[in-house]
Amino acid sequence: MEWVKLTDRLPIFDDNLRVLIYTAEHDFNGEQFFDVRATDLYDGPDGESQSEVCAAATHWAERPSPCFYCGGDGEIETDNKGPIVPCPICSP
Repeated sequence: MEWVKLTDRLPIFDDNLRVLIYTAEHDFNGEQFFDVRATDLYDGPDGESQSEVCAAATHWAERPSPCFYCGGDGEIETDNKGPIVPCPICSP
């Protein structure tokens, strides 16, 4: 996962895109990560400002894609009538 400084580049402006953001040295109990819409990192068209969390962010990264094998739910069916088992790719 590549973390990008917000001062270097913003994510694409897309209502459907969600990104992870990183905040540090602000009033959020130290370093924290948040999952937000990419558009939340931009000021609104009417001059409305970002949320406090987005305004405090220093870096962003694309959310990891769901597992290609199980679709991200951590389980797979062995066949139509078989048991559900943990995904061999993303389950510990």
